[in-house]
Amino acid sequence: MQKDVAVMIQNYVQFINLKSGIDKLIAKGYTVDIYCPTDKSDVGYKDMYNDIRKYLKNNGYTVYNEVNNFEYKVLLEPYPFMLIKSKYVIKYRYGCISAKPSIVYRPDNYLKYDAILCAGSYDANYLSVFSKTYQTGNMKYANFKKKNKKIADKKILLYLPTYGDSCSIDEIIDELAKLKKDYYIIAKIHHGTNFVKAEKERIKKLKNIVDEFYDSHKDLSELLSVAEVVLTDNSGSIFEAIYTDTPVAIFCDDVNKHKLGNFNTTQYELVKEGIIPYTNDKNEIDKILKKALSKNIIEKQQMWNKDNLYHPKNQVKDFVNIIEKYIKDDIDERYYEMHNILKSDYYTLCNSIIHMNNTISSMQTNLNNIVTEKDQEITLLKKNLNYYENGKLYKIAKKIYKIFRRG
Repeated sequence: MQKDVAVMIQNYVQFINLKSGIDKLIAKGYTVDIYCPTDKSDVGYKDMYNDIRKYLKNNGYTVYNEVNNFEYKVLLEPYPFMLIKSKYVIKYRYGCISAKPSIVYRPDNYLKYDAILCAGSYDANYLSVFSKTYQTGNMKYANFKKKNKKIADKKILLYLPTYGDSCSIDEIIDELAKLKKDYYIIAKIHHGTNFVKAEKERIKKLKNIVDEFYDSHKDLSELLSVAEVVLTDNSGSIFEAIYTDTPVAIFCDDVNKHKLGNFNTTQYELVKEGIIPYTNDKNEIDKILKKALSKNIIEKQQMWNKDNLYHPKNQVKDFVNIIEKYIKDDIDERYYEMHNILKSDYYTLCNSIIHMNNTISSMQTNLNNIVTEKDQEITLLKKNLNYYENGKLYKIAKKIYKIFRRG
């Protein structure tokens, strides 16, 4: 049975970025099924998947947690995950631009897609090396408006850390306490931090320091609407802030930590160009925040936003039009076929390399086993020889041999 659209969703953040588009497709009569994976590990992702699955079902969406016999015209996913049958596979984004190219912008993560949805001309240009790219509006900001939320004589600081080894919470926690003198601090943790068990201590520390604390269930657009300045690390929220014309500054150990080969991170390039204030010294955080709030930096960030990120009047229209094009096969067939050849050749080579590496590994294991067996045999022979050489018969024979040798 063929259906229209399948969407891979793993957490609330991904869903909120697509909700308007999914709802519009359903309203136009298309079948849209959502797939939420399962996880048996004790890392914490199981809770994240169960959380969004429950939310989606309670809100009337069709949700599956296993691959079935349906075949879809279009599969939408953030990166390769479940092997759902479809004619076309389209990569959607759930942020503006990735801050971690070494993890995200890899050929095996991108070449499989027939289309890639991009935040604007900036990423649409370099991601076009992998596939067809389309600029689409950021749908969660469809009705975005800045609000005037005043807190006494303090500026509203929104702290948006990432998670894992790039998270700045541990390094910044004491400095945040000092900043409260001049800033009303709101923090929203990354959806990974929200559920990964190893992140629980970080959450506890941050919760006890800030004025307002939110997990991944809080819509980022609501917080950016009241924030006067954003502080983050190597997080994609850098570009969410820029997208909403909210001044942003970066504190982290290395702003180019996640470069891919000679492909630098976008935040590194913007720091180098003097567009984003940056420090790796926690004692200078207040300094970079003040710099981010300066007229010069505000204007630079707003100009970069205008030149590189896509702001259509209707944030949903482009998304729906693109999906409809693929549902109706209204695409460049020759491009599609040539891209399929590229994909086939690439993944065939990848599988050949994997097979070759497995063969080499197996041969190395066999060789190691043979060497180990021979070493054991040599050890045994040496032991037997040593036993024989220390025997009386060998000693007598040795003396007789010396006598005959002299004669």
